Amino acid sequence: MGARKIAETTTEFELVAEVSRVVSELTGIQLGVKQSSLVQSRLAKRLRELKITDPLDYARYYNANENVEVGILVSLLTTHHTYFFREFQHFEFLLKITLPKLIRMKREHGQSKIRIWSAACSRGQEVYSLVMFLNAHLKAVAPDMEFEILGTDVCEESVAIAKNGVYGWDELRSVPSVYLQGNWVRGTGNIVNFVRARKNLREGVAFKTLNLQDLDKMPFGVTPEKFDIIFVRNVFIYFGQSQIKKITSELFKLLHPYGQMFVGLSESLNGLGMPIEWVGPSVYEIKPASSGKVVPLRVAKGAKAPSATDPQSEAFNDSGIEAPQVVPGSALGGAIKSDDRKIRVLCVDDSPTVLLLLKRILTAASGFELVGTANDGIDAAEKIKALKPDIITLDIHMPRMNGVEFLEKYHSDLKAPVVVVSSVPRDDAGLAYRCLELGASDYIEKPSTANLDKVEEELLFKLRVADESWRKNHSGVMRSRALELDASFRRPPLILNPNGKLRVIIANFASRDVMAVLLKGFQGAQPGTLVLLEGAGDVLDAWVEREGPKNTGGKSYSPGSLKELAPGTVYFMDLHEGLDLLRNEGGGLTKSTLAVGPLNRPMIDGIRALSTNHLILEDRGAENPAILLTKVNMILPLTSFVYESNRYLADLETPKQGGGR
Repeated sequence: MGARKIAETTTEFELVAEVSRVVSELTGIQLGVKQSSLVQSRLAKRLRELKITDPLDYARYYNANENVEVGILVSLLTTHHTYFFREFQHFEFLLKITLPKLIRMKREHGQSKIRIWSAACSRGQEVYSLVMFLNAHLKAVAPDMEFEILGTDVCEESVAIAKNGVYGWDELRSVPSVYLQGNWVRGTGNIVNFVRARKNLREGVAFKTLNLQDLDKMPFGVTPEKFDIIFVRNVFIYFGQSQIKKITSELFKLLHPYGQMFVGLSESLNGLGMPIEWVGPSVYEIKPASSGKVVPLRVAKGAKAPSATDPQSEAFNDSGIEAPQVVPGSALGGAIKSDDRKIRVLCVDDSPTVLLLLKRILTAASGFELVGTANDGIDAAEKIKALKPDIITLDIHMPRMNGVEFLEKYHSDLKAPVVVVSSVPRDDAGLAYRCLELGASDYIEKPSTANLDKVEEELLFKLRVADESWRKNHSGVMRSRALELDASFRRPPLILNPNGKLRVIIANFASRDVMAVLLKGFQGAQPGTLVLLEGAGDVLDAWVEREGPKNTGGKSYSPGSLKELAPGTVYFMDLHEGLDLLRNEGGGLTKSTLAVGPLNRPMIDGIRALSTNHLILEDRGAENPAILLTKVNMILPLTSFVYESNRYLADLETPKQGGGR
């Protein structure tokens, strides 16, 4: 990495421009006016770390420590969001198209090793995803084949993290259970909330620092072997067209003629004037020199073949590529022919909002058919008999029969895999782990409007993997091995220190019967609970005196001080008096606020004005007040209120999140 100085600028704008220039020159990544806000925010983080406030002071600091600081800036500005098994369509394409073709080609040439290059590997998630995937599939269909993977990135810090192979458990929870088995182990000591890649996950893997603009300096050896697959995903969006063409030309020189290059699903190599052709979802091959026949390539499920008017149709309609063949006798036999099969799903959940989101995700375009819904385990048992789904998504908190009870009673007789979709975190000891222990094939934390894009990809991928594993009768063995890692992280959400915390429940007096049932669900050590009732008027004290002790053990409370509220006690107040009290004294307390039942205008206005750390709104479908959606943390059925409120107020350590491109 060559040395670069920056001008001793005096304004933040000039400093951002100088830093952008240096990083752009070193990496080739475009950091112009459009990216200035990103550069500004990440540079501000660095200045805070150094306790520097003046742009001139930083410019002088940078020039005095250039050799170290330039690497830090490259790391700051080239590391972007990534996660395990990102863009799962590519893994499906590998399974159904690429691997069968490569296995055949390798055997024809008397070779037994597949070489893969992850050319923008960031912090290693892509590389380890490929290893998990190949360990599960390649060895099963072609035990005579080996593989090796090279991961490179321009950022030295990212490469160091990749080599270390340590990630937060939160990152791994999105990985399908069948790929977790035997690959990761929980850390100890300072990394107790992290997992480390086992030795078998590191075998045949190497990481090196490499700038894609310096491909002529190849770090692989003087006469490197060519690669069968090159992944260079989600990096070209940061380069200009001429740079993309130059880099792509160099990459294809290092690819076997029958090899394939994968770019990000939002990226395209069309219009570069290169002898390459589109063969799948952002997958390209070197175009044969000449061919007299057209053999269309069957693309993977969900991939859209280019039309005559599509820019990606260049070279597709006149391609002379040979149709891939499935390895005779392999477990993949018929996989390509089954592309038109829709996976029939029954969704079991009592949340109208979640069911609506699942309907949006599980469409024919994504390869699924939502054949029915059920509100609880009893309803699900009847629907399963009638609909005979291929797969079942199952909530945990439901009325009459919850998810755990359903699995305890019915799982041994089911003829379809169950994937739990719940707001309960995967590491919950009593509920989530119990579902996996009872036979659920996998686990997904519920989608919301805020995280729909991320969860959608995870949901579709896990459902496909569970369906494929079930049909091949692998699920039992794979699940039992994956449970070892889940078991090491299981933990209950206990409120160990209820002092300094407060639960607030806002409801209409008409919902008092529901309120009694809800309050009975809070067990163990609890903070004080303040129930604010709208519309009770003068009858509040009389109702509490007559009904409160019998149903909740609560008592009425007149405006005084929140300091008087004792842990484990329920207090009832008029809504408006309680809101005034919270506004005056509630700022320093950790609060979980639950809004129950239909909300009228005074209740909505009160919630909007309330300062709260955590707000749960009862899921009432179309009746959910839109004006509260920007303030609410969760929209859930009443059956989930107790758990989620306890979880928020519990004393739990949370693993740090990872990151990367």
